[in-house]
Amino acid sequence: MNKLHLFNPENDLALASNMPYYTPPAAAAKLAKSACMLPMWYADRGDYVLINRGYREWCESVADEFCLEVNFVTDIPSHVSVVLPWGWSRYTKQLLLSHGMSRSLLPTDSQLNTIRALSHRHTSIDMYEVLTKLLPYPAPPMPIDTNDVLLIESELKAGRQKYIKSPWSGSGRGIIDTTTAPIKQVIRLAAGVIARQGSILMEERLDKILDFAMLFDMNDGVASFVGYSVFFNLNYSAYNGNRLAAEYILQQELQHYVSRYDIEATRESVKIALEKVIADKYNGPLGVDMMIYDGGNHINIAPCVEVNLRMTMGRVAHELSTRHLPNGFCGSMSMDLCDKICSYKLDDSIYR
Repeated sequence: MNKLHLFNPENDLALASNMPYYTPPAAAAKLAKSACMLPMWYADRGDYVLINRGYREWCESVADEFCLEVNFVTDIPSHVSVVLPWGWSRYTKQLLLSHGMSRSLLPTDSQLNTIRALSHRHTSIDMYEVLTKLLPYPAPPMPIDTNDVLLIESELKAGRQKYIKSPWSGSGRGIIDTTTAPIKQVIRLAAGVIARQGSILMEERLDKILDFAMLFDMNDGVASFVGYSVFFNLNYSAYNGNRLAAEYILQQELQHYVSRYDIEATRESVKIALEKVIADKYNGPLGVDMMIYDGGNHINIAPCVEVNLRMTMGRVAHELSTRHLPNGFCGSMSMDLCDKICSYKLDDSIYR
């Protein structure tokens, strides 16, 4: 099987636009260009990675250093039989067509419409409706999907602390912490999102302790657990990096705060919810973002902050840890917006 990988992180923003000919913001375009070789860390032996011209020499030097047996290409080889982008949208399909990809290897417009609908943040509400019947602990209040600006205003004037989220946005963008802006400004921003995207999600602001995710592969309606992701944000929303460690170490880190029973019950409940909500409408990698938070009298899990129907940085960190991290080492991975790629540091002192 001849597989081609494409790093297109601007895809989340393209989902919001829902246009095949989309021009991403400069920062998103720069990230896509400077990190085009990112898939080399999770590609299989013999796979192809589509990169920008001028990057081949650097990519090949890194691949040689780490014994990565992948092929870097600037055009799509005719014998490629499977394409694996970071994420799917009408924009991604058109991008691949412009590189010469056969239309027969790409999703239909109907399939792409389904993926876009499932990528809406309302999917977290659909997940919660299943999870609340399965979990052995109380879940936090369910988000509200609304186009009623007056409802948002009344909640804020009542002094309730909320996060306001755009239905489609990327890398933690499109999230407003209502405690950091005046009510009038929040309402103005929320009204703008509703005008562009049709609605907005409002959820309770939780006292976060730790961000993490559970990683799955979805194939023909079956969700297979892959591993954990423990990640860092600069604030509530902006991604900053991932822990690199073996699975048992990441689970130990989660168990500093919540019981092993609750973690494993969450994992099984999320698997069931994914198979009900996503079913066979999407095949590929996905991540369910979660949170450990202080509920006042008890440390709790928020089991579905967001569902990402795409490759994720958490999955990259998992593959780095599994494939390339020396046995017994821990570290971190962070992205730098520059002319080269993802940097990561190793630290073997944490759990020794």
